[in-house]
Amino acid sequence: MTNASKIWAMGAAFIVVAPLSTSGGAVVVLKSLRLLITVLAFYFSVSKNKLPERLEGARSLFHFVLLFTFAALWSDYPVMGMVNKGMLFFTVMTGLAMSYSAVSAKDLLKKLNMIGYVGGASSLTLAYVFINNKEENLAGDRLAVAGMNANTIGAAGALLLLLAVYLIFKPGKNIHKVVHLSSAVFLLAIVLGTGSRGALLMSTVGLFFVLKPILSKNAMSIFVVCLIPFVVLQIYGAISADEDTVTPGIDRLANMSMETENTRSGMWNWTIKKFNESPVIGKGWLSWGGTSSANTHNIYLHVLAESGVIGGVLFSVMLFRLFSVYRMNTSSLKAGMDPCEFTPLGAGILASVLVHGMVESSTLLGSSTNALFLGISVGLMDRANVLDNDDRSPLKVEKDRYHPWAFQRDQNSPENPLTSN
Repeated sequence: MTNASKIWAMGAAFIVVAPLSTSGGAVVVLKSLRLLITVLAFYFSVSKNKLPERLEGARSLFHFVLLFTFAALWSDYPVMGMVNKGMLFFTVMTGLAMSYSAVSAKDLLKKLNMIGYVGGASSLTLAYVFINNKEENLAGDRLAVAGMNANTIGAAGALLLLLAVYLIFKPGKNIHKVVHLSSAVFLLAIVLGTGSRGALLMSTVGLFFVLKPILSKNAMSIFVVCLIPFVVLQIYGAISADEDTVTPGIDRLANMSMETENTRSGMWNWTIKKFNESPVIGKGWLSWGGTSSANTHNIYLHVLAESGVIGGVLFSVMLFRLFSVYRMNTSSLKAGMDPCEFTPLGAGILASVLVHGMVESSTLLGSSTNALFLGISVGLMDRANVLDNDDRSPLKVEKDRYHPWAFQRDQNSPENPLTSN
């Protein structure tokens, strides 16, 4: 089993374990397992290999996360701060390592399919558990299986939904396309069932990027895309016909325009107050009594409060560079240099995470799939137009001697281990 396979196996395990580890009844072993998974993935990404020459997106993400993590050293609780923020570092690096460890476009697509199957199996399991015991898996009228937070389930489901829709239109056997289509149906039902407006917004924004190039090339794809919500609505219609059955999430989403109270404003005001106390370098780490990270419900305010103007500038530079990578890759996509269209998927995931960050700060807590997919999305955009499309490249045997992170954008560079003598 190669290091790349181990990294992706760890990533798949994280997707399953992370939501469970943040549930109300989560035991310590699940939290420890979540951390162990990311530490092992990071170890496999650097063991027995030279440190990578990261491309523009990965470098900017790495620099920001590194500063943001070490900001905990000047907090009121430096030890616990480093432990908690260290989880963010390892989670983001795991996602980045997943995208960077593929040796070709074909290999990366194969590994994304594996994550798609994990997402489909997880959604099917959630649906089965809910159907067998509806009352115990609801929080009010929102889907909250196994005590997991509805917003956590919704965010994870939204990201996996983007991947499932993307994989439907990729080359492969029809049975695989049917599996991904079924996964998309279940995942959309779960997003709606959680009643999470943030997750619904994630899905909408992300699907815009993912589907834009697909719909422009294939008219039949419009039918397939419309089939997903149609099937979901039919399922919910059948459920609603039974008066004894609660239709989770739908009432909350349908009535959201009537809700005027902002339940997060108090937390936002508290975060701004913390920023004003130390505007240059921030407070280092915001927590509840030094035991757990505070959820400020906004990653932008969170960055300012914990790392000050310095962290805010570095975060802005990262976003600018990622936008530059996207602009450059868009041109490459039109020129056919991104045959698997990783750029729209990466941009869709990144945009959905950043939009979700306006109402949740889970991306910066390191215990969510948002943080993992942040790393994956940056890696996808970095490598979209530099991967060989075929595994059977003449250099493949030589490549296996090096971790793919060591690859450089300029294949003719004398510093490139694949071309130097």
